[in-house]
This record gives sequence, C-alpha cells and structure tokens, in this order.
Amino acid sequence: MRQNINKIEKITESIWVKYFIFSIFIFIIAYLKFDHIFERDESQIVLIVNHNRNFFDLIKALGYEGTTGLWHVSLWILSCIFPITPDSVSIIHGIIIVTFIYLLIFRTDIPIIYKLIFLMLPNVLWNFIYVRQYILAMLFILLIINSIIKNKKIMPYVWITLLMQVHVTTIPVALSFLLFLVVSKFIKTKKIEFTPLIVPVIGFSLAVMQLLPPSDLAAGLKEWHFNTSLYGISVHFDKIIGDMLLMNDYTLQIISIPALISIILFFSFKKNRQITLLAILSLLISFCAFAFIRITKYLCPHHAYLLLYTLLGFVIILWKKTEQSFNKITYLFLIPVFIYSVYIYRVKIADYKYAPFSYAKELAIFLDENYSDKTVLIAPETLYNSVRVYRNNNSLVFSLGRNEYSNYTVWNHACVDHVLYTILPIKQENLTLDLNMVPDSIIDQEPLLIMGSEITNIFIDDEGNEIRKDVDLNDKIKLEFIRSFEGNTIKYITEEFIVFQIKRKKQSLTQ
Repeated sequence: MRQNINKIEKITESIWVKYFIFSIFIFIIAYLKFDHIFERDESQIVLIVNHNRNFFDLIKALGYEGTTGLWHVSLWILSCIFPITPDSVSIIHGIIIVTFIYLLIFRTDIPIIYKLIFLMLPNVLWNFIYVRQYILAMLFILLIINSIIKNKKIMPYVWITLLMQVHVTTIPVALSFLLFLVVSKFIKTKKIEFTPLIVPVIGFSLAVMQLLPPSDLAAGLKEWHFNTSLYGISVHFDKIIGDMLLMNDYTLQIISIPALISIILFFSFKKNRQITLLAILSLLISFCAFAFIRITKYLCPHHAYLLLYTLLGFVIILWKKTEQSFNKITYLFLIPVFIYSVYIYRVKIADYKYAPFSYAKELAIFLDENYSDKTVLIAPETLYNSVRVYRNNNSLVFSLGRNEYSNYTVWNHACVDHVLYTILPIKQENLTLDLNMVPDSIIDQEPLLIMGSEITNIFIDDEGNEIRKDVDLNDKIKLEFIRSFEGNTIKYITEEFIVFQIKRKKQSLTQ
C-alpha cells in the first residue's frame, strides 16, 4: 500500500501536473474577473488614491480608514505611472493572485491535494475575486510560511513587517508568526537574535502610527458604545470561531477542515510537544487580539478567515518541522473532501459569475447618458462609491445626511463611522429631515436622488410600508420615480439602486 501511495505522490507532484493545475486556476480567475464590477469598498480605495494626489493628503485620508495602508500607498505610487481605474487595479490584483498561486503550487512543499483543497475554499475564491488588500495578506502569510520552513534568516522578519501594513486585522496575525519565529529559534539555539527584530519593531511602530485617529475622529469615537458584557463577548467569539473554521459555509467542510487540522496537530504533538504547543499558543494570542479588534472596532464578523489562514500556516510549518507523511487513512479522508470541494467550487463560480457584486456601472452609464449635467444626491453616503467610480464626468456628489459635496465616503468620520451612520431602509421622516437640510440652491436644480441598498426595501414610512415613487415628503418637495436597478441578491454585498428626481411642489393659488 505504501508503494502505491508513493506512486500516486510521484505522479501528482510532477511538474506537468502542477502546470496543468496552475493553468486551470488561472483560467477560472480570469473568467470571473473579466467583467467584475467594483462594489463600494473596492471603489473606495480607487477614489481615495485618485482624489489625494499629494502624498500627505493621502496619509491624512487614510487616518479615517482605520487601518494600515500598504495597498493604498502602493496604488498611489503606481498612479504616477498609469491611471488607477477599476480595470487597472483588477490587473494589479490579478498579478498578485497569479504570484500567490504559483508560489503555492510550485514553491510550497506540501502534498498537492492539500493545495487543491485550500484553493477551493469559498473564502479563498472570494478573496481572488474581491479586489481588496486581503490578497496581499494571503501572499505575505504564504511567504512567511515558506521562509520559516526553509530557515531563512532575514526574510521572515521582512514579510512579517509587510503583513502588518496590510490591514488592522493582519497585525495580530503577523505578531503571532513573529512570536512563533523568535521562541522556536530560542528553543533550538538557546539565544535570541535581536538584530533581525529591529525590522518588525519598526514595522509595528509604523502600523500603530497609522491607526492613530485624527482629532475630529477621536471626538466621534468618544460616542462609541461597546457591548463588553459576558454575553456580548461570547457572541463575538462564537462568530469569529464560526467564520474561522468555515462553520457558516458547507456541511462537509464544517467537519473536514477542523478534523484535518486536529489530525496533523495530534501527530505533531506526539513528535514535538514544544513546537506544537508554541504554535497553539501563538494562534491563541492572535485570536484574542483579533477578538479585541472586533469588539472595539466592528459590529459584524470581519476577516476571520485570516485566522484560518494563520492556523493552516502553523499546520504546514508543523507538518514540515515534524516530518509527517501521508498514509492510506489520510487519503481515505482527503479524497471525499476533495471531491466535495470540487462540487462546492463549481457552485461558487456560478454564484460569482451570475450574481455580480454591484450594478453600479449600469447605473453610472445610465446617469452619464441621460443626466450628465444633473446634480446628484446620494443616500446613504456609504453606498455611493461604486457609482462614483464609474461616472465618466468624475463630478462631485452631494452627500445627503452630511450636506456637503464629497469625492468619496469618509468612513470613520465622527458623523459617518461604522457605528453611527444611517443604514437602509430609511424612514420617511428621516429622509424628509435630510432633504429639508439640503440648501435651496441645490433643490432648485431639481437634482437626482439615488437610493442605494443591500436589501429589498429602499425607504419606508412609519408603518414600515415600502415607498417607491411619486411620494410627497413634505409641503415643498416630492419625489418623481425614474428607474430601479435591481440586482440578484444571492450575495449579501449585491447592491440595488433606485433613482428619483426631486421637484418642488407647485404652490396653490391660495398660498
């Protein structure tokens, strides 16, 4: 049986099999990214880069993003060479994906079936399609893993430092790898090398500096309220664990991924207790830091899959450090998981292809063709980036609720942060209040009002009834329904838009 397994491993590890697998995944990614439309978060980065041409203005703008800005700064530098548009950013993102897949398939020394199962995880495919900085996190985590396995002296510290600059949630991930690296070397050599630590210490200091809030944001943060009760914290932990172990996805993965990890950790513990316990401790510290960020910063589970990648990274390191190998039981376990993963992968491909992330481009083209000279109001502000980024005239948009012109959403502004900003559906009374605060000089232009949404109802009256068209909001203003752009709601980030024209009501003769 061992000979048969060796033959299978020899075939699957051949260079031509790897090239074939690499080509298949590149084709799938290109197929899905070809007509990908940016949604609000993807568009936000493009708008920030394009509307802050001075580097110091860019750094100031990043202060409101509440995260580290390696992706933003990299795009800003590249914008000096070529225009930053959704298409160009997608190409840059695609190049990073190709690099990641190449390094995983050709340069990471683990069995090919592990690589395939990982590449077919739903959140991995999502990060390949979703044009954000998280692909950088995946790349740097992989580079950290490979450099630790190969006992590189300096490069692990460099990749850890760069990982800190990707996002606020990658900081604890980077620190967990740093802890593992330093302590594992100490266990082996009985001494700590302080010189290489200079790089991540500087990187951590830089990351912390980027997270310091501007003065007006600091004032707004004083109004935040956190649920720090035992129940509130338990809910956060439950969400993080569920997302980390894919327990919100598909049945077999709920069982297979934790089981697979547990098997490897069990054999690692038998061979080297110290290094296994160190990996578990490093992950637990990262988990607690991640939970702290979630409790204090976000209302919903964000990026918990990064902890899964961290866990899998430690599993790979332990696999190599303890020199584990496959046996027939492992294959009997992995092959059904692989077959099921192929099925789920096919389902997710169909989801991403036929349920676009956004219908903003369609709306932007409609506005450019029919209302290019019209003033546009957006409600709520957090949903208009994806329309703005596709407008040809690149005009300013009046932000309803903040009552000012703006080029992009200031996410964490004291009046538009993750906790305090208005989400849909909007009550009629709130919309009336916002419209009453719009200057008469803008209302007189009969502007367009774009209501963007991630849910079915656009705005509702006091009884909860949906309001769609020809609605009198008060004694001066009425809404004239123009068109609805309704998307498929398979994925939660799919947007819908409804366009109204604001008109003043004709005054009666008695008035």
